[in-house]
Amino acid sequence: MKKLLSVITLYCVLSSFNLFAQTPGIIVRPAGSSGPAVLDPNADAYTSKTTAGFGTDDILNSEILYKVVPPVIAEPTGDLLRGPDGKYTDIVKTVDGSGFYLFNDGTNLLCRIRMGGIVSGSKGYSLLLDTDSKFGNIGASADPNYVAATTGVNGNPGFELEVVFESNFRIAVYNVDGTSTPVLVTSYPINTNSQISIAASTDGGDADYFYDFYVPFSILGISASTPIRVSATTVMSPQAAIGGPKSDIYGISGNDYMTQWTTAISSQPPFTFNSLSSGGTGLGAICTDAPVLNGPITPSATTVTGTWIKATTSSVSTATITLYKGATAIGTTTVSSGATWSISVSGFVNADVITAKAQASGESMCLSSNAVTVNACNASNIPATPILSCSSGSKGTGGTNLATGWTIHADNVTRTTAENSVTNSASFTGYSGSSPAITWQYSGGCSSGSPLTSGSYKIYYTDNATGCNSLPAYFCAAGNGGSALAGSLPVPTITSPSTGIYTPATTSISGAETT
Repeated sequence: MKKLLSVITLYCVLSSFNLFAQTPGIIVRPAGSSGPAVLDPNADAYTSKTTAGFGTDDILNSEILYKVVPPVIAEPTGDLLRGPDGKYTDIVKTVDGSGFYLFNDGTNLLCRIRMGGIVSGSKGYSLLLDTDSKFGNIGASADPNYVAATTGVNGNPGFELEVVFESNFRIAVYNVDGTSTPVLVTSYPINTNSQISIAASTDGGDADYFYDFYVPFSILGISASTPIRVSATTVMSPQAAIGGPKSDIYGISGNDYMTQWTTAISSQPPFTFNSLSSGGTGLGAICTDAPVLNGPITPSATTVTGTWIKATTSSVSTATITLYKGATAIGTTTVSSGATWSISVSGFVNADVITAKAQASGESMCLSSNAVTVNACNASNIPATPILSCSSGSKGTGGTNLATGWTIHADNVTRTTAENSVTNSASFTGYSGSSPAITWQYSGGCSSGSPLTSGSYKIYYTDNATGCNSLPAYFCAAGNGGSALAGSLPVPTITSPSTGIYTPATTSISGAETT
């Protein structure tokens, strides 16, 4: 028995030594005389330029010159959510700190992930894509389809698509927009659309591996010029990372995958499929965190102010702030993290849109602040809030305090339809009296005509000379027949801020429910 155990032990040692001793660049899966045609174009069964291997540089000497996807921090080893450190689900780094690469061959999107090990079991190696430039649940670019995490695997902070190398099974493409339950779009055979080769790096003292896979770019349903951001994530089973048992997220450390993903994506400069047709590091450095723009801003403003705080992953504590009116830069200043900045301005007009961006040394300027629209309106010059002559609105409604030069708006916010007294004048009748106490009726007023379409109606005035809107009044129309509402709730009243003006400095809104 001892002899048998010794033989088995020696066999395992020699097998491991043989695999480790193989030339970096050789394709070890799939087995055969060559790799898949797209991933091994010269069909020599190596991912290096020649059968001599990578030498000391497996990025420069790669047969396919993949573009480096820059990590937020040098990819850590042993930062897993689950799984063994330094092994088959641990993304590892080379000398430049990277471990994730992409390429465009004109037709296909190719992905390469540097892994700490290889295993015969089935796992997931995922490419997650943000295609709408919205991510997370806070800030100027929050994703309206954000899905909160309520378990240890669900949640989606803003990804729309996912491509997964499901080892031993397939390469799968999923639609994950606004869901924790991926919807399969299509899949491709494992032997034609993936391969594994030995990398030149030896993170942790043993062989590392390149997991390569690809899909036709057209299957993603986006333009080659669409700005995208991506994350590489490994999974402990052959399935999508969205909704799956995630193991490692590229270029960031920690145990909160929603925060990790959000940090990684918000720090990444957007790029396009078109920009991936050559190698190198041309995707740019990580993004500097966006500043916050103060408001309100009026046409007579002479300064615009804001604040900026550096990202926790950045070591640079000062940045240059650039202020924009629309797409035009109109001023710059330098600020330290946590401080207030100020830029002199002039010549603003109503409806100008003002934003700001920050750039720290060695980082990219790619994240925009909240937008503030220049507005001369305030509590002293906005029109009066409509006084409705009936609030039930079953047939229609009317008002008693219209002034000359104002437009009445009647918007059904439930149905996303709008009418006003200029472009839909037939809906508004019964004008009488003098300004500012002109009475009017909408859709027959309070008692005549057919029932209104069901829904919540928002009624407000606009001063045509200044463009300022009044605070709105609301009523709920029950409707009838198949479109009737089941019931309605009392209209709430906002009591604070009493001016009805909301700015980035507004920290709370309070009110009361009317009866």
